[in-house]
Amino acid sequence: MLDGTLIQYVDDLLICASTIEQCHSDSLKVLQRLADGGHKVSKAKLQYCQPQVEYLGRTIAHGTKAIAPGQLEGISKAPLPQTVAQMMTFLGMTGFSSDWIEEYVIKTAPLREIMKEAGQLNLRASLEWTSDAVIAFETLKKEMQTAPALAAPDYTKPFLLYVANRCDNYAAAILMQETCSGRKKQPIAHYSSKLDPVAQGYPPCYQGLAALHYAYDKASTITMGYPVIISTHHKIVELIEQGRFVLTNARTLDYMTLLTYPDVSIKRCNTVNPADRIPFDFEGQAHDCVAEALTFTKLRPDLESIPLMDREGSNLENYFVDGSCFKDYTGNHAGFAVVKEQGRAFTEVVIEYCPQPCSAQLAELQALTAACVLGKGKTVNIYTDSAYAHGVCHLFGAVWKQRGFKKSDGTPIQHHAQIVKLMTALMYPRRLAIIKCQAHKKGNDFVIRGNNAADEAAKKASRCIVPILTAPLLDVIGIAHSPLLMS
Repeated sequence: MLDGTLIQYVDDLLICASTIEQCHSDSLKVLQRLADGGHKVSKAKLQYCQPQVEYLGRTIAHGTKAIAPGQLEGISKAPLPQTVAQMMTFLGMTGFSSDWIEEYVIKTAPLREIMKEAGQLNLRASLEWTSDAVIAFETLKKEMQTAPALAAPDYTKPFLLYVANRCDNYAAAILMQETCSGRKKQPIAHYSSKLDPVAQGYPPCYQGLAALHYAYDKASTITMGYPVIISTHHKIVELIEQGRFVLTNARTLDYMTLLTYPDVSIKRCNTVNPADRIPFDFEGQAHDCVAEALTFTKLRPDLESIPLMDREGSNLENYFVDGSCFKDYTGNHAGFAVVKEQGRAFTEVVIEYCPQPCSAQLAELQALTAACVLGKGKTVNIYTDSAYAHGVCHLFGAVWKQRGFKKSDGTPIQHHAQIVKLMTALMYPRRLAIIKCQAHKKGNDFVIRGNNAADEAAKKASRCIVPILTAPLLDVIGIAHSPLLMS
């Protein structure tokens, strides 16, 4: 039996002991056991009873660990990679020691970008270096050489995990511990990662929630269920329990489960967060996370989903929009229309046939864009029976904009160009409400009659069975051939 601890990784053995005498005794026992089994050890590699040793690319001493000199030498002498394979080798060398580098993934982003441009699957592809990539390469080599030693975890004391969500959809975290009373907190590991495509569409406060979940998952390989205090700029509990945002049931469950872990304590950090050197404008200050999130879910802060009231001098106008698409023996046909309330009647103000390819959804977006342009400088209620168009304005549009108009799998969203035009047009009215109404209803209600009028006008537009009055009318109001209306 050994008095100390024996660690084995394949054929590399490490003996840990409290005293040199104990280490000497345990070493003899291990060597004798190896000899009895017919095994030999390399005398050249033997580090016998030393207070500091190199093991698996690490220099290990009491309470600290550092990058081994052999690892640092290989990185410092690495030439500028010329192919994808060479870049992968360099990133593999540095990534092995990424715990020592603050925001490693963020700093290596320019290197990954030029590798992506060359084609990651083509290992022989030549790299086209940019100035940002060269700076990132040299900076990374320098920081590897000057990286300080990291503290070894002490499981008799609580861990401190500082988490921040960074610009460009990144998460960063530092795991620390107060190793000695009166001393500053010592870093144990740095973590960083690009948020997944779904989280990239979240408002910043919700990205902070995703960053916290990622950081705890990474740090748990070290904390192993021991107490950890997580500090962040955001009200995590409030975001999960009260925040109104699009989280899937699975993600909500994951985030809720995090709150139930007995080892986790979450607190809000209103001072300087070590994980966040460049905070957002509102970070480090008291802010309402739920209110901030709601602001980010809207394409304009004052966009309403219920009808605006007609106030004195408000110049309120009510528009009904619709799109139509059908297929006959000649192919697909689509069109859209905007009708305006005038007294108890509804006047067709825009009727337009859409060149193919054009779906009903695209026609709905074009109709909504046209209505926003018509309402420039006015107080406007726009009614639509399209759940898709309504969702773009009140929900999905802000998420897609935050994500760079890409879906969760990274592919471009459908109707990207028209959605961008719609987002621009949404800013034109002085006050705006986009209201969802039910389709194909019967009755004498104002909304039902207006929506049915828009539906009939859109069908006319798709069939081209009315004189095309759109262009002259739009000429009069100054928006004929507007790029906002072009598909």
